[in-house]
Amino acid sequence: MTRAARDLTETEPRFAMEAGLAALRWIAEGYGYEITGLDVREAYDRAMRAAEIIGGRENALNRIRKLAAKDSDGGRILAAILRQDSGGMR
Repeated sequence: MTRAARDLTETEPRFAMEAGLAALRWIAEGYGYEITGLDVREAYDRAMRAAEIIGGRENALNRIRKLAAKDSDGGRILAAILRQDSGGMR
């Protein structure tokens, strides 16, 4: 999903935003193998870049905040990684 967000940010930004958000949702749900901070940050950055292009920044941030607030291991990992980043969820 993150790769799709990367590849389509400029040509299909709405799809790219949704792909980046889907990647974050799957991480929050606990899916993925050996997820790293880089995986989370890249999906976040791709989703936010696409959201900025279409004027959906606040919508994307609100959705990411909901994912990070999930009471699950994945949600806590997502929140912790984004909090570590000095500009996370800005």
